[in-house]
Amino acid sequence: MKLIKLDYAVLSILVNNSISGYDITSSLQEIWKTTHSRVYPVLAKLEKLELVKCRHQEQFNKPNKKIYTITDKGIEVIEHWLKNITPSSSIKKDEGILKIMCMHLLDKDSQRKIISNRLKRIQKEKEHLDHVLPKIKAQLDNKATNEGDNDFSLHIINEASNAFLGLEMLFTEWVLHLLDQDNISEYSNYKFSDYIREKFSNK
Repeated sequence: MKLIKLDYAVLSILVNNSISGYDITSSLQEIWKTTHSRVYPVLAKLEKLELVKCRHQEQFNKPNKKIYTITDKGIEVIEHWLKNITPSSSIKKDEGILKIMCMHLLDKDSQRKIISNRLKRIQKEKEHLDHVLPKIKAQLDNKATNEGDNDFSLHIINEASNAFLGLEMLFTEWVLHLLDQDNISEYSNYKFSDYIREKFSNK
């Protein structure tokens, strides 16, 4: 049975931890947007292929929880996948960008509302990450110094997520800044890079 990218994404999460399907989905959210309804069939498939195994963990006053662990066979699959040098493209599904492509059909207040809502969503994600990162860094206990250590990968992935969200927040603020201008002529001269340079030079 051929594996798809989500299969590899789930296996990648299990390389470092034995966790539940719910926690796998939560762990993926920063890098691979998906849903529980998609992850559970993947886990069933991977278990059938003997790439993962599961055990039942008893919970007080709750149904037993399935904890998934990657098998040696699963590790071999991941190692083969890692060594595959075929370049892969970054696939981004963003409804907000599609709306921005069409928002010239609306009046300026409606355009501003679209961008403001996007900024609120990004800020919420950034606040969540800002809350989580100190906990992760405390767990790492300054161990992210060896490129062969699992903690090293965890460290750089979380720093990347933080950087991308920060950049997206700045970009959205720049769009709002443009919408706040009464008249924009030759808008192509308004560069995002100039906005960043000016913003940080004033600090």
